[in-house]
Amino acid sequence: STLHRQENGLLSLTVYSNQKKVVLYVDGVLFLFQSAQTGGPEFIFEDIPAEKLPLHLAAEAGNLSISLTVTKL
Repeated sequence: STLHRQENGLLSLTVYSNQKKVVLYVDGVLFLFQSAQTGGPEFIFEDIPAEKLPLHLAAEAGNLSISLTVTKL
């Protein structure tokens, strides 16, 4: 996964997976669900709010998951 700050101050997270669906949770709350698109294993989640830190991100795809805690931007 790759985390970037967007020009608007929000975050963008790219998750790479060979699964057909990826779900992103922000601070334990469902943020966005994406289905695979033709052309590759990238799932790009944009406009993730980062107003309060620490920020806990978790992505789930099938039986797999990855989590990330952002403490400083």
